[in-house]
Amino acid sequence: VPYARRPIKSERRCVFAGTTNESEWMQDDTGNRRFWCVLCPGRKELGGKVDIEGLRRDRDQLWAEAAHLHALGERWHLDDENEELAREEQESRRARHPWEDTLAVALKDKNTVTASQAWEVLELSWDRDNGLVNKEPKKRRDKAGQMQLSSVLKVIGFSHKRKIDSVWHYQRPAQPPAPPTSPTSAPEVGV
Repeated sequence: VPYARRPIKSERRCVFAGTTNESEWMQDDTGNRRFWCVLCPGRKELGGKVDIEGLRRDRDQLWAEAAHLHALGERWHLDDENEELAREEQESRRARHPWEDTLAVALKDKNTVTASQAWEVLELSWDRDNGLVNKEPKKRRDKAGQMQLSSVLKVIGFSHKRKIDSVWHYQRPAQPPAPPTSPTSAPEVGV
């Protein structure tokens, strides 16, 4: 219950479903896990359309089978393997921010970056079509722009930290070292 004094545990009583014709529609970089994305291509013999009449005909049977499996204790949520598949599907539908590629390429070898350094990358990025310096980020150094920058940096693998000198910075987790290769593990080449 919203605004209740104490949490109340209750069973889920409904599921929402929706459709879209867009391929990149997810905009919430923190809440996309709520969506189980399923591509529903239409049937070729119906000209690429969904078989609405077939769904109407089989609807009660589909719900009966689902209810029966649930009553038998069948898993109704995703296991770890399917959670990973769901994340991949969600990521494939996430709307990309225009700064994402620029920052990902420019910061690929950096493990720590300040917001000022990230803004500098954006301000110095070249507009390949016009050959002009991109001045848009200078106008965006307000709270909303800072939140967008923070969101993009998190998407490309950084997390928000504070340095000892009180300068906010973003840091990537340390990459584990590559396992050493031994001469015995390399494949032999015949002469």
